[in-house]
Amino acid sequence: MGGGAREVAGYLAALAGWVAGLAAAVLPQWRQSSYAGDAIITAVGLHEGLWMSCAAQSTGQVQCRLHDSLLSLEVHIQTCRALMVISLLLGFFGIIVSVVGMKCTKVGEEDPVTKSRIAVAGGVLFILSGLPMSAALQVTAFGFALLSTLFLLLATCTDCWMVNADDSLEVSHKCRGLWRECVTNMQDGVRTCDQYDSILADHPVKIVVTRTLMITADLLAGLALATLVLGLDCITFLKEDPCVKLKMCYGAGVILCAGSILGLIGSVWYAVDVYVERAMLVSHNIFLGVHYDFGWSCWLGMAGSMGCFVASVLLTCCLYACTAPSSHCQLQRHPQPQGQTATRTATSKMYAMDSRV
Repeated sequence: MGGGAREVAGYLAALAGWVAGLAAAVLPQWRQSSYAGDAIITAVGLHEGLWMSCAAQSTGQVQCRLHDSLLSLEVHIQTCRALMVISLLLGFFGIIVSVVGMKCTKVGEEDPVTKSRIAVAGGVLFILSGLPMSAALQVTAFGFALLSTLFLLLATCTDCWMVNADDSLEVSHKCRGLWRECVTNMQDGVRTCDQYDSILADHPVKIVVTRTLMITADLLAGLALATLVLGLDCITFLKEDPCVKLKMCYGAGVILCAGSILGLIGSVWYAVDVYVERAMLVSHNIFLGVHYDFGWSCWLGMAGSMGCFVASVLLTCCLYACTAPSSHCQLQRHPQPQGQTATRTATSKMYAMDSRV
């Protein structure tokens, strides 16, 4: 089979899988139950899906009702909804990208190397769309945690926590950070930075508190990221016990939650202090030439903190909702000694012989 035929076969298989996933997401037969009552005539079959619940009577009538508000649904339904929608979106983008990358199409680039890379990208999208729920949650949470950790580090290191908002002359652009203050001349673009004094020096409360909280949030986010890497199912490092890996994912989620809370407190503390300081100056009709407002570094810290919180929710609540405790883990927690097993087996055999006699 040539390369073009393999591409077509793989594309048709992926397309069929995407259609099957779409049908599974729409159909209400995700959970079934029945009730017969005193007479078979009143038998009712209940079907619950991601979007509606249906009741099928023995007379052939079927009544369906859409679910109520999203906030009133159970956690596992919300999780399955989100994962199925993400899976379908990834598969849809995979279908489009794969069409562009196939050799038998004349869409996009004509370079065979470029088209092969595009086809590989489409295959990666199909693989991501077909991952199991737990693996998809882990990969999504890892992406959020990695990006959020980078945001927190950039927010801590950059120096644009406060910017001048009322410089009517527009002669210079001033930024203040946690570690230094920079002034950019708007005419020639020269940027001059003034490093703050030693850490032990007397600094404003908002800088000291924000420094401490942001550094702690960075350390917690880095620790959670390392723990999550070891707990991923696709990583074959350390132990292969699924129970240990699941506990490491839960631990990473808890650490990310703590880091997100600290980072959010530090960012909001700084922003509120800047706003209160400016409001006091305005209320007393004090104009110092330049009034400061919180800048993009502060927004970056808030975004990183919220991303860590989303990753923690995915690793704790959502992962617990779609991953039931396995019997294998329970057996490992309470192993039976060989002597007790042999004694029970012998006792059961004796009872069987007595019954035969």
